[in-house]
Amino acid sequence: QISQRAASIQRLQRSSERFWVLEHIRRQLAAPGARPEGVVLEATILRVNRVLSKASGTITFNVNILLNDLGHIDAVRGLTFNPGVGTRVKASVTSVNPHSGVLDLVILPR
Repeated sequence: QISQRAASIQRLQRSSERFWVLEHIRRQLAAPGARPEGVVLEATILRVNRVLSKASGTITFNVNILLNDLGHIDAVRGLTFNPGVGTRVKASVTSVNPHSGVLDLVILPR
């Protein structure tokens, strides 16, 4: 019982910390004079999936990235280029919802 309680407290602490980090980013985006490219974070590509559109015949890439500054793994869909696994990139956060934990990211060209 005690170990279950300790585990649930740790989960609450982690989710609370994540909420406040995302809320801080949301406030940076909403601040007057915010940069047009949004909040830029360092990231590392973890996984790349190639997607072929049957309708248009185009190839896009869905990637999983580790946001180094947040210690968070997220997905970016519809890239027109293959960044390659292990590549360090910059990701621009264009919008964030701290309540649902959703980030809108754009991979910036080097």
